[in-house]
Amino acid sequence: GLLADASRAERSALTGIGTSLLALGAMALLLSAAGLYAVLSFGVARRTREIGVRIALGASTFRIARSVGRHVAASLGLGLLLGLAFGMVVLRVVRSFPFEVRVEPLLHLGAPGLLLAVVGVASAIRPLRRALTIQPADALRAE
Repeated sequence: GLLADASRAERSALTGIGTSLLALGAMALLLSAAGLYAVLSFGVARRTREIGVRIALGASTFRIARSVGRHVAASLGLGLLLGLAFGMVVLRVVRSFPFEVRVEPLLHLGAPGLLLAVVGVASAIRPLRRALTIQPADALRAE
């Protein structure tokens, strides 16, 4: 009937919007990974001399990794907290729709948060490895 056709059309429109938002989310995830990688790489490059001196003075690889990793953890933690807060607001709005939308916070907030954390850690691996391979003599010559 007419009501079923209207409902089908509305569902189709919402599916299209959902697909578009999914694509935008994937692009945002890719851009955030690239941005985090760039910021961490820049931070390691800027701290090359400091890291080289610390290695020359006997700092363990664990201490160097912890020093670089703090920045990763702070960036990821802040991003996850802000994303979770924004996601809670969005879930409240979705629950207020006049039609029923099945919302599962663990799936709709936890899974993207976990994915972002994994992507963030993965994007930090190369800058961290570069920091751990800095040679003190090369670091002192670097500007």
